Amino acid sequence: MKSIILRLVVFCTLLGLPAAFAGETANPDPYAQAVAAYVNGAGQQLHAIRAEVDAVTKNAPESVKQKYAGVHAGLAQSDKMLEELKAAGPKDFDRLKADFERTRDEMIKLLEAVRRGD
Repeated sequence: MKSIILRLVVFCTLLGLPAAFAGETANPDPYAQAVAAYVNGAGQQLHAIRAEVDAVTKNAPESVKQKYAGVHAGLAQSDKMLEELKAAGPKDFDRLKADFERTRDEMIKLLEAVRRGD
């Protein structure tokens, strides 16, 4: 009899655990959500640029690859800075974001010049 009661208590407890934890979803910090959205968007943009550059240079002659060398370097620097943004706290985020955007914008201008054949 005691075994049945013990099993019943354990069974009821296990049934109630998911319901108990369902109400404990924490609301994420709005700042953290904004940072994550920015970093994810910037990462997707860099990924798209890298895919374009890789497609153009994959089977291209060395002269074309050399034209895109600065873009590759800009992508590498932007990736590094994006990783720093992910780890940055509120105190450093704005400064790092401005540095990242400046580096990314320079890389995009270089990419546009290469596309035009400048």
